[in-house]
Amino acid sequence: MIDNFLTIFKKYNKIVLFGLGPSFFCVEYFAYKLALVSGKNTFSTQSETYAQHLVDEETLFIVFSVTGKYTSFENLFNAIKSCGTEILLILEEYNNSLALEIENIFYLTKSTQNESLLPFEKTRTVFFIFIEEVIARLMSERET
Repeated sequence: MIDNFLTIFKKYNKIVLFGLGPSFFCVEYFAYKLALVSGKNTFSTQSETYAQHLVDEETLFIVFSVTGKYTSFENLFNAIKSCGTEILLILEEYNNSLALEIENIFYLTKSTQNESLLPFEKTRTVFFIFIEEVIARLMSERET
C-alpha cells in the first residue's frame, strides 16, 4: 500500500490534504512531515471552499476519513474533479458501501471499530502508522 501511495504521490508537486474533526489533526501532522521530507508544496485544510481554491490539474487531493460516513464527500469530490485534480481517499475502516466515483481508495484495515462509537470518537491509530511508514520510506529514499 505504501508503494501504491508513493507511486501516486510522486506524480505531483502540490499536495492538499483534507480531513474533518480529529482526522484534520492527522492531515495537519502529515502535511508538516511531508513538507519536511519531500520538498513539495503541501497544504492541509478542513474547509471545502478553501480546498477548492487550492487545487488544479497539478494537485493531488488526499482525504483522510475513518469511516467515510461522517459526511458526504460527493459534492466536494465533484468540484475537485472538475479542476482536473486527482483524488485519493484514505479510509481507516473497510467500507465497500460508499458510492463514490473515484479511482483511488485505500482501506487501511479490513475491519471496523466498535459501531457504537460515533466517527469522531474512533481512534486514528492506523492513520498514524500509515503516516509514519510513508515518511520513513521517503526519508529512506532521500538518503540513497
